[in-house]
Amino acid sequence: MYPNIRLDIRTTTHTERTAEDILSGALDIGFLPIPYAHRSPRIEQVVLGSHRTLIVAHPNHPLAGVKGVKPKDIARERFILYERGINFRSISDHFFALHGITPDIVGQSNDTHLIRTLCEIESGIAFLGDWAVVDLLEQGRLVALDIDTNNLSEQLGAAFVPERMTRAARLLLQFARKRTDLLPDVVLQSLPEGWMHYSEIDSP
Repeated sequence: MYPNIRLDIRTTTHTERTAEDILSGALDIGFLPIPYAHRSPRIEQVVLGSHRTLIVAHPNHPLAGVKGVKPKDIARERFILYERGINFRSISDHFFALHGITPDIVGQSNDTHLIRTLCEIESGIAFLGDWAVVDLLEQGRLVALDIDTNNLSEQLGAAFVPERMTRAARLLLQFARKRTDLLPDVVLQSLPEGWMHYSEIDSP
């Protein structure tokens, strides 16, 4: 449709770095969770979808299939977490603070696939978006623990600095808003009634 537009695509899970690159002009558009920590007022965001946060484990885990798992039940578990600066790390850190848990962190990464793999080989449990593990859950290679994560919700948004938007960037944004059918189905589901973002909940 627009043969003369060239796209340079960079993949990263590092939220703060993506925001910095948008502010500096290194990126025209980035895709960031809404809201994200230390948000700049110069950055605007357009909501594209939402997803749930799950706590996932290997099917052989003692809590797999257990109904009504409580935060205290996982307090002594081994955790594989995202590195600091990634929004999912903020989510897990908030969960730990909210429930007075000092986590045993056995691994940290900025790579979603690596975190999934470490859970598959029973190295620990992890906080992951449903979009990241829907295939493994369907295949029975991972399970979502039956623990209340209702308040660990996120929305995904296209982020940009309005005054610096080029025509090509505006066309890309229009395409992203029109073609949300290209996103995984779980990302497009509305958040259940009563859900709120983790940043809106007061820690003890």
